[in-house]
Amino acid sequence: MRNAFNRVRLRSIGVEEEIYGAEGGLLASSQFAKTLGLRSRQSVSSYRQTKKIFALSKRGRYFLYPAWQVHKGTLLPWLAETLSILETKKVPPMAVALFFLTPAAALDGSRPLDLLRRGKHEEVVQHAERYGEMGA
Repeated sequence: MRNAFNRVRLRSIGVEEEIYGAEGGLLASSQFAKTLGLRSRQSVSSYRQTKKIFALSKRGRYFLYPAWQVHKGTLLPWLAETLSILETKKVPPMAVALFFLTPAAALDGSRPLDLLRRGKHEEVVQHAERYGEMGA
């Protein structure tokens, strides 16, 4: 039984690391601020607190920000609106990352991230509203 648990745990760690490393990886507050052209990491903290961006907590002590939230030097279009929907559904941060980075059958195999980059926010918003329901 313990060996099965360890195999599942190690597989989970591998998936988590893959998510953390995707699309530019995770950035510290100062790096994220620089990527966005902000003057301080306090601005990044303010963006996080007002739900314009999301972060993954590392051991509860500090936050890391997925680099893919920045597109062409600015925040990904419709990111805040999509995050708002996911927050209403109480989707945890790792699942939020999976939402954006995982191809979805409901989106004809596209990832929400790619559709937002191409300006197709309506489909992503509808997908977010269905996220977590059976078949979504």
